[in-house]
Amino acid sequence: MSFFTNTNRFSVLIVTVLFSTTFLMSSSFAFNFYSSPALQKSFKNVQQRYEIANTQPWNVLALLPSEQLKQLKKRFTLQLAKLFPTSKYKTCKNKKPILACFLKRQQAYRDARKLLFGKLHLKGHSKNTYSIDGIYCSKTFTNKDFKKSYLGPNQIPSPSVLNTEHIWPQSRFTHQFSRTIQKTDLHILYPADAPTNSQRSNHPFGEVVNSVSKSCGTAKLGLTKNSSKTHFEPPHNYKGNVARAMLYFSLRYQMPLSKEKRKMFNRWSQLDPVDAFEKQRNEAIFAINQTRNPFIDQPESILYISDSWGN
Repeated sequence: MSFFTNTNRFSVLIVTVLFSTTFLMSSSFAFNFYSSPALQKSFKNVQQRYEIANTQPWNVLALLPSEQLKQLKKRFTLQLAKLFPTSKYKTCKNKKPILACFLKRQQAYRDARKLLFGKLHLKGHSKNTYSIDGIYCSKTFTNKDFKKSYLGPNQIPSPSVLNTEHIWPQSRFTHQFSRTIQKTDLHILYPADAPTNSQRSNHPFGEVVNSVSKSCGTAKLGLTKNSSKTHFEPPHNYKGNVARAMLYFSLRYQMPLSKEKRKMFNRWSQLDPVDAFEKQRNEAIFAINQTRNPFIDQPESILYISDSWGN
């Protein structure tokens, strides 16, 4: 089959619908979350007009005319973003456990940290076996690392040893949404050793070529190839986690990311694919607040996000 009748026009345009089947059916939770009629409708016309190709969406999208691809991505992005609540959360009327009420109101930051350290990332079954893996230094923390606090269910370890990393820095939050909701969003919270967390500060993520500091040997702080600004580069085994969290926040809170950053995060997501723990964490967060990270459920959806999103 030829894709062109001449050098100026397409003879055949092939668009895949693998997205609609694999994305919506990635898990039972995800199916209920993503199967809104509006989201499916955003692809309905395209699915009817074009043939189905047994090709992965990484390549098929390139066959669409630029303007049509632009509109397709815009519709999909808008429908996907509508899955996230935009109004203030109602206060829980009944006395319920923290897991049932979290994010139905503007939950305290302390409660978010209890969930982060005491549930989402806590490993082990007793005080002697509890441990937490830091995101940047490939270090596993145990109770031997703490003098005053300790690891355990609903416990917050000493921030001077193990801190809460906001993948999207607090100083770069949007004013369009509640600061508390952004600050307590578990999808962007990760445990990080205190020195590296301070070193990262609010520096943007990038691919460092001229490193000025390495606090632990796996994360780098320095200059990138095309910028004179200081950037922070996470270790390879967490680049995918970082990329998917950044893309989630951009989608959830309508914050722009440059085309270059999206390309970089796409590379990182492929370099460090979603693993079992990240899927488990996504399911646990969904059980807490009924929100998901679509870039964990279906990483190739990165390619469907509109270039003008957030601008």
